[in-house]
Amino acid sequence: KTQKLDVKKEQTTMYSKLGTKDETDTTKAEKTKDLYYDIIEKYANMYGLDPSIMLAIATQERGVHSNEVDSGGAIGLMQVQVSVWNGNDIKVYNYETESYETIHITLDKLRDINFNIKVGCAIYQNYLNQMQGNKIAAIQTYNMGPGSVNKIINSYCYATGKTKDEVLKSNDLGWLDYRNSSYPGDPNYVEHVLRYD
Repeated sequence: KTQKLDVKKEQTTMYSKLGTKDETDTTKAEKTKDLYYDIIEKYANMYGLDPSIMLAIATQERGVHSNEVDSGGAIGLMQVQVSVWNGNDIKVYNYETESYETIHITLDKLRDINFNIKVGCAIYQNYLNQMQGNKIAAIQTYNMGPGSVNKIINSYCYATGKTKDEVLKSNDLGWLDYRNSSYPGDPNYVEHVLRYD
């Protein structure tokens, strides 16, 4: 419990630096929580993730499930990109079985709300691992992809003389200033997600 409190304190400090306002009581946030929190919590716990962050991502992404591919090429509550994931596998660590599992992703399976949330959680766990446990970087990666976020962090490192390891492990948020609209996705995705956390 002590560790959980420290993590929450650290998050609060990071979030306040970002200047995000609390929108957890909005109609959209309440509806997403009412409809999907139980499923989100199930898979977040299974994959060792913070359920409140996964709920915030789900709320920002779509807020409500749809089994149709949207104009941006994504599907479902977690807005899984069909062109990236359809027909591919993702390896994820399951904390309940204490072993890795491989999930085969198909468009038809992504239409199912349970599978959609499961895959969203698996994708986030992968990004969290790629970003050395840095939640802010992993959240931005969920939207922009690892290629873009790595370029952004590398630009910051080049400008400051810091290493990527230093930036990620110290929760240095300076790299956020290097996000811009030249990258695909939402440059302010982190702030948009965290208003629901």
